Amino acid sequence: MDVDKPGKDSYELRKAGAAQTIVASQQRWALMTETPDEEELDLHFLASRMDTSKAGFDSGRRV
Repeated sequence: MDVDKPGKDSYELRKAGAAQTIVASQQRWALMTETPDEEELDLHFLASRMDTSKAGFDSGRRV
C-alpha cells in the first residue's frame, strides 16, 4: 500500500531509507512506518496506536 506520491519530499525520504515519514494537508495527516521485516502485522498493536477519542467509536460498543 502506498498513500504517498512520487516526487514529493516524503516519498523521496522513504525511498532514501527513512523508517517513518508524515504526509499532511489541511484536512488530514498520516504517519507512515516502514515494516519490511514484519512477516505479519499485529492488528491489536496497530489499533493501540490509534487515538480512540477521534476514531468515532461509541464507548459502549465493542469493536
